[in-house]
Amino acid sequence: MERVDGKDYQNIGSLVADTVDINGGTVDGVVIGGSSAGAISGTTGTFSGIVKGGSDEIESAGDITITAVQFTGSVVYVTQTGTVTCPPVADIVEGGSITVYSTTAAAVHVDPNASEVVVLDGVALTGGNKITSASGAGDQITLVKRGSTLVTVGRSGTWTDGG
Repeated sequence: MERVDGKDYQNIGSLVADTVDINGGTVDGVVIGGSSAGAISGTTGTFSGIVKGGSDEIESAGDITITAVQFTGSVVYVTQTGTVTCPPVADIVEGGSITVYSTTAAAVHVDPNASEVVVLDGVALTGGNKITSASGAGDQITLVKRGSTLVTVGRSGTWTDGG
C-alpha cells in the first residue's frame, strides 16, 4: 500500500471492469485531463463527443481498389478515366462511406465487389453492376454501406448503371 496526499493506494497489477472512472493521474504515461493527446489502444471502447476515424484523401490516376479501412469517410479524387473498386460489403463497418470525385472530364466507374449490389436513385442495380459518371469534371458520388448493399446518398453530375 502507498500513501499519497493523505489517501491509501494499492497496486493491484491489472483490472478488468465494465466501467472505469478516472478523474486524474496518468495511464501508461498519458496525463488524464491533460491538454496533450495520448494514444489509446485496444479492441473496443465507448466514447462520447466527436471521434475521428481513419478517413483519408486519396488521389488516383486511373484504377484503384479501396480497402474497408478507407471506406470510413474517405474521398477518392480520380484524375483520369478509371475504376474505383469497393471492398466486400461484409468487411465495411455499417454506415461506412466513401466519396468519389472526378477532377477532370473523364468517365469514372465505381464497381462493387464481385456480385454485390449498389442502390442508385433508390433502385437496386443488378448484382455486380458498376455505376458510371457522365464524364464531367466535378462529378462526385457518395456511397454508404447499409445492410448488405452500397447506397448512393449524395452526388453531383449524372451517374448511371454502367452494367
